[in-house]
Amino acid sequence: QQRIFEAVAEVVLAQPPDTHAVALLPLTSALLAALRVDVARLESSLSASEPAVAALIDHLRLVEALARGLQFGDDVEEHALAGDADATSMLAYAARCYQDSALHEFRIGLLAVLDRALVLLTAMSQPDDTLLECMLATVNSAVRRSPHAFALPFADSVAFVGRTWSVAVARPGADFAPVFSARWADQCPALLQSISQLATVAVPDAESTSDATDRVLGSVLARAIDDVCAGLAREAATLPVAIEQQPIVSEYVFDLCTRVLQTRPALLAHVEHATVARLCTLSVHALAVPNRLALKPTAYFLTALIRLSATTARPSPATPLLASLWSEFGPEWLRATLQGIGGAHPRSLLPNLAELLFAMVRHHLQSVKLWMAELLAQPAFPSPHADDAAKRQFVQHLLATRSFVRAKAIVNEFSVCCRNLQGTAYAA
Repeated sequence: QQRIFEAVAEVVLAQPPDTHAVALLPLTSALLAALRVDVARLESSLSASEPAVAALIDHLRLVEALARGLQFGDDVEEHALAGDADATSMLAYAARCYQDSALHEFRIGLLAVLDRALVLLTAMSQPDDTLLECMLATVNSAVRRSPHAFALPFADSVAFVGRTWSVAVARPGADFAPVFSARWADQCPALLQSISQLATVAVPDAESTSDATDRVLGSVLARAIDDVCAGLAREAATLPVAIEQQPIVSEYVFDLCTRVLQTRPALLAHVEHATVARLCTLSVHALAVPNRLALKPTAYFLTALIRLSATTARPSPATPLLASLWSEFGPEWLRATLQGIGGAHPRSLLPNLAELLFAMVRHHLQSVKLWMAELLAQPAFPSPHADDAAKRQFVQHLLATRSFVRAKAIVNEFSVCCRNLQGTAYAA
């Protein structure tokens, strides 16, 4: 049935935008009526009865199928972003058609249904994970750069994700300390992914500016970072152990922040320094965990941050913040990276560590040169098998190269030395 709905939507999308509302009206009206019945059944039951939840999930998935079919192709979006006049004109015309039509009533009704269902889930001792994920997917399916017939107002989408976060992950408690749900770590990744999607494709509403949009997103991003850091801290006695136990949570929060740095770095200007500093502290500990799920996204995040923190990078409102973070945490990132190369991590993780180290050298040569001299002057660091001559050669060759391929080879050679594997098959 979902495939049928998606196929119908694709046929509608092929018609002129001013016909979409009329063509979709029978389906949207029937779905909205069914969703209202489902929520009423859910409300009348004393607990989350399986038939009521299942029916609501089924109807939300049909909405999601329609939304997928109504998405303009990536090629249209890319042409519009590249300045193609025809694509830009078509998308602008579609936006006007969607704004003032029966589709507007459907969007308002859908948001009301989702909000009511969320309130009901809040009252449950154990919210249904599948229903929560389905509600998020329904909202996310219409979040696009290009106009979408089902797209909710941006501020409403962000607010809904924030309310869902309170139900599924953590809500503010006394003294604003977060009160975590029983299964927060399982539900956290889907919400982090939703925030990532909003940050990537969000464009200002007609009555908003880009800065206002970033402020709205920044508040949600800051809350997610603070709660994830606090949540992991309560999972175990130390952060490395917590990250090793919950690597998926660590992976998704760093994936989100990497996406923000790559596509919307100005967003961080609306996040307090203390919040981003907590994330950087988490990254130091994540670098110490010999787990690919933990280390790889952390290394990507730090590589993006280091690139944007350099004085040669294109300036953004977040540049001063990122530069101060490099000064504050750079020595710890470098120490953790060298320890991993020196044998603390499996050799399979060397490419990620080499990429991170190369980014440090490329964008902050002088400070890395100073910090490496201090670190490698310590006896037995990063390994008792590397003598002073090997360390000097490593630093000299690494700081002189401008080739990433060569840098990887230098890191590998030094790691072989630190692991005392010279003359073995691993050194080949």
